[in-house]
Amino acid sequence: MDRVEVDDVVHAITQVQEFYGKELDKLGAKLWIRALHGRTAEEIKRALADYTGIGKHAPKPVHIIELIEKTRSENRGKLPAPDPEVTHCPPDIARAWMWFINVKTRGSKNLDGMFSKSAEVDAKTQDRYLTLVNHEARRHNRPDAIPDEYKLPEVWQ
Repeated sequence: MDRVEVDDVVHAITQVQEFYGKELDKLGAKLWIRALHGRTAEEIKRALADYTGIGKHAPKPVHIIELIEKTRSENRGKLPAPDPEVTHCPPDIARAWMWFINVKTRGSKNLDGMFSKSAEVDAKTQDRYLTLVNHEARRHNRPDAIPDEYKLPEVWQ
């Protein structure tokens, strides 16, 4: 997985852990990523989402690995494996989200410095990125992705 995918997976793991009332710290995130090595970001995110429908307690990496392996065996021979180099997110949108995530996690005791250093951009680019992430969240009907203090009225009204 590239850095953007790792950050995306860590975000997904963090969200699932929070769903179960748990926190994910830097060490925990690193252990998860190491344990999930060899799996694609899409497989991991799908398994995390599936787990929330069946799991009674916060998942451990082994639970997610088991779900991925089960899905792989069920799908063997049905469809060709996805090309791990293909992304459906344009690079400018990915950079904008990485900037936004970095800004939101700065100062967090658990996540500060964990995400890419893409927040080091000029003010004009920051404005463009903020507008872009607002539009993308709106386009995908995900108002919860943007905290109220970052929502642009011209996008959300």
